[in-house]
Amino acid sequence: MQDRNAMIAKIHIAKKQLGFDDDTYRDVLLRVGKHASSRDMTLAQLDKVLAELRRLGFKPVSSHGTAPNMAENKKALIGKVGAILAEQKLHWNYAKAMAKTMFDKDAIEFLTVRELYKLVQALAVYEHRQQHRQQHRQQDQQQQGHPA
Repeated sequence: MQDRNAMIAKIHIAKKQLGFDDDTYRDVLLRVGKHASSRDMTLAQLDKVLAELRRLGFKPVSSHGTAPNMAENKKALIGKVGAILAEQKLHWNYAKAMAKTMFDKDAIEFLTVRELYKLVQALAVYEHRQQHRQQHRQQDQQQQGHPA
């Protein structure tokens, strides 16, 4: 099951994608989720509403965005960027913002091979830090759960 806020966001995206007015939207919420507001629903109810919205034609799009179209000599590096972004559940806009910050380039497509390599390195450092933080969180939780 997904994160609660992500599920609610998807429901709102579906409402917009399906072109529901507020009354139609509330009718679906009441009929399927037993509440007029998605905020009042349990995770199971949110899941049922999402299933109903899919049945009605909602097509979720990738939450990670689309990889930029790159020259052949850059495709391997772009693949690495995409893999790290997907693993960390980050959107391509995150990499675009890094390119802007690091190299003052408005799009990833404008990066040289050397700059792309540096972007991959920066994302790898980010990924390593996130893994390190996760390990520390798990250790803290274990210590709190098992007093010495």
